[in-house]
Amino acid sequence: MRKKISKAIIMLTVIVLIIVKASCVEIDKYVYQGSYMNERDYLFTFRHEGKYGYMDEEGNIIVAPIYDMVRDFSEGLALVGNYYTCRINFCGGYINTNGEMIIKIDNFRRGFDFKEGLSLVIYVDKDSEYWQSTADLEWAMLIDKNGEVILRFDPYPPRPFSEGLSAIYDIPSKKWGYIDITGNYFIEPIYDFAFSFSEGLASVSIDGRRTYGYINKSGDFVIEPQFEDTRSFSEGFAVVWSNNKRGYINTTGEVVIPYIYDSAGNFSGGYAIVGIGNEYKVIDKSGNEIVIPNTNPADYLGEYYKGWFSVFGNSGDGSRGLTHYINLKGEILRPNIHQLNH
Repeated sequence: MRKKISKAIIMLTVIVLIIVKASCVEIDKYVYQGSYMNERDYLFTFRHEGKYGYMDEEGNIIVAPIYDMVRDFSEGLALVGNYYTCRINFCGGYINTNGEMIIKIDNFRRGFDFKEGLSLVIYVDKDSEYWQSTADLEWAMLIDKNGEVILRFDPYPPRPFSEGLSAIYDIPSKKWGYIDITGNYFIEPIYDFAFSFSEGLASVSIDGRRTYGYINKSGDFVIEPQFEDTRSFSEGFAVVWSNNKRGYINTTGEVVIPYIYDSAGNFSGGYAIVGIGNEYKVIDKSGNEIVIPNTNPADYLGEYYKGWFSVFGNSGDGSRGLTHYINLKGEILRPNIHQLNH
């Protein structure tokens, strides 16, 4: 029942040493002959003088602030990069929690976290026949933790793989479906829009993106289309829209936290960040507000993880960005900047 996706869109690549010459994207998977895992599985990002680095939960700087862009650690690896030519692409790759480069990738536009051992890397192919006419046309490759390319997508990248499936736009039918890591359609392309699977469910639209519902991995609707917009499930809850307000549903579709917020984030560690107007607050799964000392309602808090919320506010240089972390007690985590002077 599975249909093989067009070879013009996906080419299965199984090689040992990978140099994708045609796309000017080079991968060196043996930059560091070691393990991507060690005694730490996570570090906290921080910003200093416009650059990003990583610290541990005591504020000790583990990776100096030398990068223009960073992502959070996931499965022991994090994507880092510095601006490449014309600020279009980056050069960098995936580092471990010692700061060692494990998978080196040049000339990429953006990438995603490793999940279930796989990550998606997006790049722009300047050598492509499409470059002159469509400068923003994007390609993608799915890689594993050894740096091997599992699939290539030429062009039109899919969504990151989650729970073994990836939502992808099918050019001939102009519909969205889901492929597995072999490149075969697992769920046929019949949707007008599709999000990634999470906790066994994925949000899709079949009426021109006017309403969204949730399907299971058989492609059957578990929660019928009825929402203006949606987000993926996290810890049994999903953010949904009604009359331009956000609330939360459970996996049966029952509204468990009413539509009263102008913004709402996923639950993480039992807490979610919600906003009304320009003020933000923390709620628990009953919708109760959690008051955290030493917080400013105008500061935006990131997801709760490893016992800390990231705080985004005035960075002191006129910009708004990551400033520090705070826990439920109001204790603040910042990098020990004096380490950089030694």
